[in-house]
This record gives sequence, C-alpha cells and structure tokens, in this order.
Amino acid sequence: MIPRDLVTEPRSFPSPIFVPYDAPLQRGCLIDRRDRFIAEVSLEAAPGSSVLAHCINPGRMEAFVEIGARVWLRPAGKEDRKLQYSWEAIEITGIDGKKLICSTNTVRPNRLVRDLLEARCLPGLESFTSLHAEQTFCFASAEGREHSGRVDFLLDASGPVAHYIEVKNCHLVYPDGWGYFPDSISERATRHVDALTALVQRGARATVIMVVQRGDVRHGVRPSAFHDPKFAAAAVQAAKCGVRFRAVRADVGVDGTWLTHELQVDLHEHESPHVLAAAGRWWEQNRANSGWTKSATGARIGNGPFAHHVAAAKAAAKEEKAAAKAAATKERVASTQVVGRARRAAKGATQPKQTLKASAQIDADVEKESEMQAPATDRSDSLSSIARGIKRVSASSGSSLSGSDTSGGLDLHKHKKEHDLNDVSRSQRKTSHFFKPTT
Repeated sequence: MIPRDLVTEPRSFPSPIFVPYDAPLQRGCLIDRRDRFIAEVSLEAAPGSSVLAHCINPGRMEAFVEIGARVWLRPAGKEDRKLQYSWEAIEITGIDGKKLICSTNTVRPNRLVRDLLEARCLPGLESFTSLHAEQTFCFASAEGREHSGRVDFLLDASGPVAHYIEVKNCHLVYPDGWGYFPDSISERATRHVDALTALVQRGARATVIMVVQRGDVRHGVRPSAFHDPKFAAAAVQAAKCGVRFRAVRADVGVDGTWLTHELQVDLHEHESPHVLAAAGRWWEQNRANSGWTKSATGARIGNGPFAHHVAAAKAAAKEEKAAAKAAATKERVASTQVVGRARRAAKGATQPKQTLKASAQIDADVEKESEMQAPATDRSDSLSSIARGIKRVSASSGSSLSGSDTSGGLDLHKHKKEHDLNDVSRSQRKTSHFFKPTT
C-alpha cells in the first residue's frame, strides 16, 4: 500500500530561505537551443551579436525553448572554459496568464536543498548529525542485482541508520496546477529510485526531494506517467517499500531563489485516465517550444512522440487490424451459414418428390430384373395354370368341346412344349408374350 503524503496542501516554511546566485545574471534574448547542450543568446549588453551558453538541462525542456523569449545567463568565471556562460533562467507565461521567471538550471536544486537541510526546515529531516554531498555507493541487492552510483546527500553516514537523499529538478507545470517530473524519458532517474528502494530494503532510509523552480505551481508534484511510465512505476514501487517522496516550491528571481513552501507528492492519481489524457493535450500544445535544433541538418529534435507512445500506437493499430479481420471473418462465416441454411431448406422442400420418383424407378427396375431372372419351371407352371383357367371358363359357358376344340387344346399343349424346348432363347421375354388368349 502506498502511504498518503502528510502534506495535502502547500505548507509555507517558518521563514523563506533565500539562495543568491554566485554572480550577477546578464539578460538577453533566446535565438535558439542547438544540439541539446547549447543556447544561442543575443545579450542586451552587446546588441547585434550573439553568444553561446551552456544548457545544463539535458531533457526536452518542454515549453521552455521559446524563441525570442527573455533569458538570463550566468557568467562562468573561468577563462579556460569553452562556453563562458550558463543558461540560468527564462521568462515565460505562467498558468495564470502572468509573466514569471523560471530556472533552466537542473543542477541548482542541489544547492537549494543543501541550504534547506542546513536550515532544518523540513520535518523529519531536521535532527541529523552529519551531512555529506555527492556520496558514492555500490552494493548487490537481495535479488543479486548490482547497484552503483552517487547520491546527492547522505545524512548520518556513521549512525545506526544512514539516510540517503536524492534531489530532482521539476520545471514543468501544467494548467491543472500540478508539477510533472520528468518531462522526458529519464533512465537515470529510474535507476536512482531503484537504488534507493534497494537501500531501504537493506535497512537504510531514503528520500526523494523534488524542487519546482517556478512560482505558479499550486498543488504539488506528480511522477509523469505520460512522459516516463517506467519512472512513475518505479516511484510507486519505491514508496511501497518505504522511500519517502517530498517536494518544495522555489520562486525564481533575477537576483536569487526563494524557497517558500513544501508541496505534496501525488502517487495515486498520477496515472488515472483523465490525468494522462490531459497531459497528452498539453504536451501537444507545447511541442513547438520543446527540444532543440540539430545544427548539421537544421531539423528539430526532441519534440516528437515518445518511444512508448509509438509502441502503444503500433500495438493499438495491430489490435484494431486484428479486430477488423476477425469481424470480417465472422461476418463471412455468418453469411455462408445463412446461404447454407437457405440451400438446405430449398433442397428439403423438393426432397419428397425426388424420393418418390427415385423409389418408383427402383421398384420398376427390381420387378424387371426379377422377371428376367425367374426360373423356367416357374414360367411353365404359370402357362399351365393359364391353360386350365381357359378350359374352366369354356366349360362354365356351356360350350361343348368339338374336334376343333380338342385340337385347340392340343395346340395349347404343343405351344407349351415348344416353349419349354426353347426356354433359353425366350428367357428375356415377359409372360404376356408367351400366350395371348383367344375369344
């Protein structure tokens, strides 16, 4: 079960913590972001010319790459450095429609959190005895997986329970008033959270602190399941294992940063359908002001669909195609069944008449074959019976038998004898052909 955050509304610190810049910032106008790590800027102090500044943010910087926007650069202060400036801040239109300054420096949150820890303003993080920055670790988890890396801060390193702290920068705030981290796929952030989970399972304590470097965030921070679902899943799993997630708001100015409020971290509604759908719409609106230009080709990079969105779209298209094919097959089978039933019904209606005709033909053939194959003695007996019947008819009619009558009877017997002698040659004839009575 994911524990509910103790902070449900922005909670102000007893006194804001101010963290100044190391050197005064120089204002200019953004010409373009090139090759991911370079910002071309026209400085107001040197009109008509441009300088190249280091872009510390390695991500897509969604909604922050607005050509022509007012920006601030911080001088590097090192003559041997290739890029003499770092891109520190940008002026954008906030979710309330007002202009505000936001930080573009993803390393600065480490400085802010260190000052916050030293001020002991966060409940639960105020009673440590030692604080060490940039501490490395290397160990194998219970599952045999090796974890190695560097944690931003380590509290109570020599105490019974060490406390590991990881800091994340959040610059993206959507119109719903929530900050979303990350704004692009971050395998590094996922590895860090997995390592903290393994450390907690070994008995340590661990906290992730997200710093929102803009003053228009209203509610808190959500792990962005739209931009990086793997990180969001890792954060949820880490919270279940005991990793604590916290967030703070930082108001950015041209002279420094003010840490003003602690914010809640939402690990429950971040992947709900309506949140993902809204994030998708806002991301689409911000595409024109995201990513960078590739100098070699002039193409815009880093503002297209994410790999998991492309894979999901392909899977959805495949499922849709399979469903359409299945529906077509089902319809074809149903049509075939209908035609088959109709044919069977039509055949069944004519079956009785055909059956009678076939039966009559069979009976006729059987009768004919029986007659043809009947023994000669049977046919001879039939002829004798016919002759005796004729004599009885004649006797009953009162006619006397004359010589001609007797000769007629003799002729009958003579005919019978000839029939018997020629039985083989006459076997193919019917009985009616052997004798025709005379009147």
